[in-house]
Amino acid sequence: MKRVLTVFLLSLLTLGAWAQKQTITGTIKDAKTGQPLTGVTVRVRSTKVGTNTDANGMYTLSAVPGEDLEVTM
Repeated sequence: MKRVLTVFLLSLLTLGAWAQKQTITGTIKDAKTGQPLTGVTVRVRSTKVGTNTDANGMYTLSAVPGEDLEVTM
């Protein structure tokens, strides 16, 4: 029983390592002109945490790898 409990607890500790957030950066540009787009909202779909692009169309946010990003204007 102790062995099963120990394995279970160790597996819980590794879950935190798998779900580490990473910093994601990017630039949103107009498809036709290639000009950067200001004020575009970029957010993580599952958490609704997000940011807006700056004057150069750039954004930075934290997300877990594999999460979907939602881009709206």
